[in-house]
Amino acid sequence: MTDFGQPGYSGPCPPQGHKPHRYIITVFALKVAQFPLKPEASGAMVGYYLNQNKIAKVSFTGSYGRKKE
Repeated sequence: MTDFGQPGYSGPCPPQGHKPHRYIITVFALKVAQFPLKPEASGAMVGYYLNQNKIAKVSFTGSYGRKKE
């Protein structure tokens, strides 16, 4: 579930006119093709399955901002 209450990924969306926000993206290599979870599973449950099934992970940081219109 996203912070917006919907399953899936919504992407970065900082408020217009704010300085760029920092985003940390983490990619996991997993030993399973998918988790036995429903779309409405909590972030805590997804994190549990990620940590139980990870082979490796890597993170990178980017920033994104939106100009005031």
